[in-house]
Amino acid sequence: MKEKILLSTLELACEKGLGYVSMSQIAARCGLSKSSLYSHYKSKEEIIHKMYEYFRNKAFNQNRNVDISNFNKNSSFIDVLSTIISSYKSMNSEPDLAMFYKIIYAERTLNKEAARVLVLETNRMIEATKRLFTYTNELGISHIVDIDAVAMSFALNVNQIMNYEFDLSFIGENHKSYLDLYIKEFARVYGGN
Repeated sequence: MKEKILLSTLELACEKGLGYVSMSQIAARCGLSKSSLYSHYKSKEEIIHKMYEYFRNKAFNQNRNVDISNFNKNSSFIDVLSTIISSYKSMNSEPDLAMFYKIIYAERTLNKEAARVLVLETNRMIEATKRLFTYTNELGISHIVDIDAVAMSFALNVNQIMNYEFDLSFIGENHKSYLDLYIKEFARVYGGN
């Protein structure tokens, strides 16, 4: 039933906008009484957070994201970055997660829970990037002095470029892959080999 509640909330948010979805509407869409819905989730905010975790974990598991320990000292830094970013883009392209993010991005200036989800995802990106850069430094395929600052810069830039490329595609504008250009230049600057 919990999965049905999450999927129903996503459907309603697509139809009405997240801010206009009520617990009563969610309950009705699921064929539940409002009190039954509250026995599963205490609030709409909790449902939003659980949607994020559910759709993200589902997409992560379906994509079997790259294990950084598969890279070695013979790996090129540009190949490592390209592989990691390709995996992340693939995960975020899973239909339910992509739709969830579209809604969250649209609502983030009006809904604190939407903003919290985006902060959580950004923090996850930054932490994963720190682990990656620590590992690539240990392998000698990157040379990054301030891992915290460079990881934050990389993660935020990748996120913004992905959003920009999405917007360009959405309006039907052909474009080159700015992300590929960014990765190439980043690897040139910070690559160790």
